[in-house]
Amino acid sequence: ANFGFHAVGRRLSTPLLCAGPVAAVHHSFSTSGTHVLMKVVYDRERVQQDAAPLPCVIFFSGADCPHESYMWLATRLARSGFLVVLSSCVVPFGGSSCLLSAPYDLTMLADVKLYKQGPATQGISDILAELKKLNDRSSVLQGKLDLSLLFFGGHSTGGRTVIDLVAFETEFPIAAVFSYGASLVN
Repeated sequence: ANFGFHAVGRRLSTPLLCAGPVAAVHHSFSTSGTHVLMKVVYDRERVQQDAAPLPCVIFFSGADCPHESYMWLATRLARSGFLVVLSSCVVPFGGSSCLLSAPYDLTMLADVKLYKQGPATQGISDILAELKKLNDRSSVLQGKLDLSLLFFGGHSTGGRTVIDLVAFETEFPIAAVFSYGASLVN
């Protein structure tokens, strides 16, 4: 059987079924005063054996949901041949704070024109820059991340974030987005 996957007219070189054990690279960085914890989940056997870069899924969690809550999904996607990026950071939210997947500019919610520029755009750009560093430096993931065409997924607030990526103009190389339980209230 052929378990290939087609996305935006491009055939991915990696079949989607795999049963190997998963592993993760943990990485942290700071951007604009926000500390971001990032985890890249992957199939250990596939990364060791496959010379080609693997497609990446960047997954955004719901508000106040730590990225570890989505390891069940990251594990299934990794076993299917994807490298899965999960992240968490604490961002200011009114007089309090909120746990999100990417730095988020809440001031952009005050105006529709600003909102259409994407409150998470800079945070996503920063995550992609860190992924490029992981892909370029000497590590188990060196040369393993295909950052030329990305899959974005999300739950709740993260689901709304990925829907906005395709609803508004962005510079990101998007292959597909998926969302469940998206928060559609703004």
